[in-house]
Order: sequence, then structure tokens, then C-alpha cells
Amino acid sequence: MNIHNDSTNVKNQLVDAEDPEPECCEEMQVQNELGSQSNHSFSDGTNLCINQTFSNKNELQLKKMIEGDSLYLENVIGDDNQFTVFGAGVTAYVDLLEKSCSCREYDLIKIPCVHVMAALRLKHGNEYGMSIYEYSSPLYKVEVYLLAYMDSINVVPLESEWCAPKELLSVKILSPLVNTKLGRKRRKRVKDIDENFKRRNKCSICKRTGQKRTTCVNNNKS
Repeated sequence: MNIHNDSTNVKNQLVDAEDPEPECCEEMQVQNELGSQSNHSFSDGTNLCINQTFSNKNELQLKKMIEGDSLYLENVIGDDNQFTVFGAGVTAYVDLLEKSCSCREYDLIKIPCVHVMAALRLKHGNEYGMSIYEYSSPLYKVEVYLLAYMDSINVVPLESEWCAPKELLSVKILSPLVNTKLGRKRRKRVKDIDENFKRRNKCSICKRTGQKRTTCVNNNKS
């Protein structure tokens, strides 16, 4: 089955999605704490509205996932939760029940990737927009975001203003025991795997790396 992501209807559902009724005590507590205020701004520039499901940043991320290329799906075993997605030269295996995709993006960020989006549309049809939130992590919800900042956050004072007990001030902290190894000390840090390493020596006789002309076993000196 060839899937063309018609993002217009789903985008409208994401934009016009209203917050579901509170289902737990914490969500009801948030509604009571917020009162009649609809918008909340934070120091990091985040502006949240209690009538939306996810924050603005995560809503845009969902819309970006919807704007995918044409994907071809197969349901080999007949299970409504397991699909094989083909597209853009990549084959991905989606398991909606386990909330997993072989591309690993869905497993890491817990927001449906383009492969999961295509699988959800095949399963739920064109009205799959609201099911996207069910397959996303609840940590992205506005209620959870507001709960994290509902209580006051105490600022750590300057170190000069700290009040430490006298018994701790008199304690002398010894340096850890270090087992000094033989040989020259390492001065340079260990490079990352994606950093360029220094070019290795290449023998001009046998054309192998890791040795020089003078140390080559094929160098027959008279």
C-alpha cells in the first residue's frame, strides 16, 4: 500500500487540538493552580497555552514528522501493530505495541517518526491526528511541563554566602591514592571516534601502514 502523507488535515488537528479533561489528581491540581490564566511564559522563552496538548516546540516537531515523502508499507503477518516501511532507500520496522522503530529515532525521543506516522495513518486512516499524542511520551504534555515548574525553585546562593557547619570546615580532605604507572605520562587526550586521527606511517617498499622503510622486513640491506 502506497502512503502519501496528506499533512493538511493532520496539521489542522494538531493546531486545533484541545486539552482533554484531567484524568488524574495532579492534572486537576494544575488546573486549579493556573486558574483563569491561559498563557504562561518562562525564562527560556517558552510560551505555553493550557488549551494545547504539547508545547509549541514539540507541536512543530510533530508537524515536521508529518511532512514526509511517499512511503510504502507492508503488513506481512497481518498484525495491526507491526509494519514494514519502505522509502527513501531505507527499510524500517515499526512496532506500535512496543512503541519502537528500527530507525531508533522513535525509541530515543519518544515522538513518532516519519515511519510511525505512516503506520498510524494506515491503521487509523486520515483521522489519525489525535492518535499521535497517544503514541508520544506524556512528558511532552503541557500539564507535565507546568507541573515541573509549579513549585518554587530555590536559587543557589554564592559560595561566599554558604553556611557550612564547623565540624565540616575542620575536616581535611586528602587527595585520592593514585597508582603511578611506568612509562611516559600521557599528555594528549583521547580523541573522539569522529575526529581525524594523525596519518599513520606508510612503508615505501611494501606499501603497508604502521611501519617505515627502515623497519620494513622486506628491506634487504647489503
